[in-house]
Amino acid sequence: MLKTISGTFASKFFLALLNFATIIISTRLLGAEGRGEISFFVTNMVLVLLFTSLLGGPALVYLTPRHNFFSFLIPTYSWALLLTGCFCYFFLKTDQLSAKDFYFLFFSTLLNSWKSTNMMILLGKEKMKAFNWLALVHSMLLIVFFLLFYYPVQLISVESFYWGVILSNLLVWLWSCVLLFDLGEKFTLRINQYLMKQLITYGGLAQLANIIQFANYRISYYYLMNMQNKDGAAELGKYSIAVSIAESVWIIGQSLATVQFARLSNVEDAKLRKKISVRLFKFNFLLNLAAVVVLLLVPSWVYTTIFGGSEFAMVYTYIVWMSAGIFMLGVSTSLSAYFGGRGLYLPAVGSACLGALATFSICQFFIRDWGVIAAALAASFSYTIVAIYFLICFMRKEKLSLAFILPGLQEVHVYYRWVKGGLYKWKHR
Repeated sequence: MLKTISGTFASKFFLALLNFATIIISTRLLGAEGRGEISFFVTNMVLVLLFTSLLGGPALVYLTPRHNFFSFLIPTYSWALLLTGCFCYFFLKTDQLSAKDFYFLFFSTLLNSWKSTNMMILLGKEKMKAFNWLALVHSMLLIVFFLLFYYPVQLISVESFYWGVILSNLLVWLWSCVLLFDLGEKFTLRINQYLMKQLITYGGLAQLANIIQFANYRISYYYLMNMQNKDGAAELGKYSIAVSIAESVWIIGQSLATVQFARLSNVEDAKLRKKISVRLFKFNFLLNLAAVVVLLLVPSWVYTTIFGGSEFAMVYTYIVWMSAGIFMLGVSTSLSAYFGGRGLYLPAVGSACLGALATFSICQFFIRDWGVIAAALAASFSYTIVAIYFLICFMRKEKLSLAFILPGLQEVHVYYRWVKGGLYKWKHR
């Protein structure tokens, strides 16, 4: 399991580097305003993806070991097509999307949804290597197509990025389809009514939490983009960079959580589930703490140098305001994976509701006066609330004390040896 975690972490680390490279390239080529437009486009795409995943989504990881996964494809693909069309039309009519960007958002979202469905099935089969490679190749192709459309084609606008999103999703989706057929599962298009009920039940609860959690992550983007300030897109661009850097810290927790989620979905032993979850929570806690400390030690001039302008010094300020929430949410990923791996989604819904309430309250009353600082404060406060709620639910479910699950000096020593041993093996392989 440690080997799988280290492999997933390495994959997500390189994925974070590729995503960071995408941010740097897009910011330098298109400026803060262009980066803001891209962030808003991606935010709309993620919002639609959350609703398309109401039928399936992460719940496929739980259901795949228990059913023929080909039975999922027709209903999930059809649902994605319907929802994507409806949402894109809604965005167009409410002036959140221009007419020229309608088709870009439609095809980007649809292909992304189909690709994600296939990847969730691969994750449910514990095909971690395939899952990680698909994610890496997608990010690499996005950069390649973006630069091809920007330079040789001379499409000097955000549309070059949008074409990159569409083509990268198309190729990765086709590759993931090939991988599904290679799994040896009996091909069938029969739709089982009982299975449909399970898809709606598990997928609905899981995505209800994710949709509400989306408010914690991205609702401030809509507040910033729709401020009366004409520089709203530029301000959003700088803030989105800080958010992306913060999210790069979460690759630690996400790496552990991805493996834990897939593992627990295939484990029925209650004692083993508890043992795995507690150990990974302690490991996650220590690694996230170290990562946030390192992040705070990066001076502001680094951001001005990388992104090419003194205005990007504010990125460091936004990160400082978000730091507590970055740590807390990173730690909570292990707890979220524990409940998701058991098919229990109500704790996620409860935590998301509390976090969203905090985000809406701070943005509604303070963002017009405090601007981006209010958005960063709202994010940090809501992330902290989410983590605390998950922690309380976990302790109650397993009847554990806080002292038992928090890491001590013994865990520091053990996990230090794990990391050191893993780095040694990687260096001398």
